[in-house]
Amino acid sequence: MNHIAILTTVLLFALTSQKPIFAQQDSLAITMDTNFVDSIDYTISEYDKYTPKIGGKEFRTQNGLKINGMIKDYYPDSTLKHRGYYTNGQLLSMYKNYYPNGQLERTFTVSGTSKLVIESFWPNGNPKEYIEYRKGEIIIYKEYYSNGKMAMFEEHDRKKGYYLTLKHYYKDGKLKSSLELLDKKKLSYYQIDYFPSGKIKEEGPVLYNPSYYDYQRQGTWKVYSETGKLLETQEYYEGELIQ
Repeated sequence: MNHIAILTTVLLFALTSQKPIFAQQDSLAITMDTNFVDSIDYTISEYDKYTPKIGGKEFRTQNGLKINGMIKDYYPDSTLKHRGYYTNGQLLSMYKNYYPNGQLERTFTVSGTSKLVIESFWPNGNPKEYIEYRKGEIIIYKEYYSNGKMAMFEEHDRKKGYYLTLKHYYKDGKLKSSLELLDKKKLSYYQIDYFPSGKIKEEGPVLYNPSYYDYQRQGTWKVYSETGKLLETQEYYEGELIQ
């Protein structure tokens, strides 16, 4: 993918009486990509610093005071860019960002005391990412290609964080690889990698080593040709090929 990013600065300005005044008079930077309609590089990320649930530590202020309530920001052409509810200068419960073309860029929603969902979208409206947190830990993560096809899916154990399943996909939607938990007590998995044709490329067992936070090949793996012929078997121990 070609990434040709140019940095632009959106200067906050006072609007007419039909629209609220900006809460602070500083500059907010956004990353622009010339391939706007189909680029993962266009991300409105300057509000992350006001979002403590994802690591933000700054406070948005007006006249030296932390702002409270619903705030709206606009692009220079008066198109809505951001709508968020601030509490003591931070985004704690909800906000939405928008592309210059009016399409929703992301949503941030907190439910109850432990669930947080962040969804982002491509400029063409297709989903881009889905992240679900529980008690500050990622439980489900989905990533999509700009054509709407899923690129990655992760599901984690809610208490200890290890994978329950991990899948990668080719851009046409075909499965590229899968890692599935077989035994929670042993933390043993089975992994299958696929050719673009859909035929199995290689497969074998995997063990999760919590001491190193590592998923290691363990035992006998099979390697195939694109026609489905078994080419060889391999033996692994703690992620190292021994035979």
